Amino acid sequence: MAVDQHGWYSGYCPQFKYNLGKTYGQLTGQLLTSPNIKRSRHLVLQSGPSPSPNHRPLEHPQDPVRRKRQLGDQRLTISMIPGYTGFIPRSQKFFAKTYTETSRDAMSDFVNEQLLQEAQRQEVALMSKLQEQHNIESVVCHV
Repeated sequence: MAVDQHGWYSGYCPQFKYNLGKTYGQLTGQLLTSPNIKRSRHLVLQSGPSPSPNHRPLEHPQDPVRRKRQLGDQRLTISMIPGYTGFIPRSQKFFAKTYTETSRDAMSDFVNEQLLQEAQRQEVALMSKLQEQHNIESVVCHV
């Protein structure tokens, strides 16, 4: 099995949080097999069943409705996996929850805000169009 195929490993990985710029699978594969990193003598990487290619995580019932328009970084999903080191919009305002709960609630809040802003943008565009039509009708009536 290739080193970079251990993307489903979810245990401790020494030095993980101090490394950037590689995929999770590449980085964990490198760190867990590197002779330069001190580690236990016990085997960490084991051969096991791979996740099914058709495997999709179950969505939470509170998940927002699927978006017609894609928003932001598509690595940000409702089913975030612990260990993601990137920015999660709105996660700073949630406390006393697990990582998964915080990520889910923050992303739900973010998506709802994006949908609200899109609705407001459409409303402004409609009002502008109606105002423009009204102005054209006023000019035509006065001529």
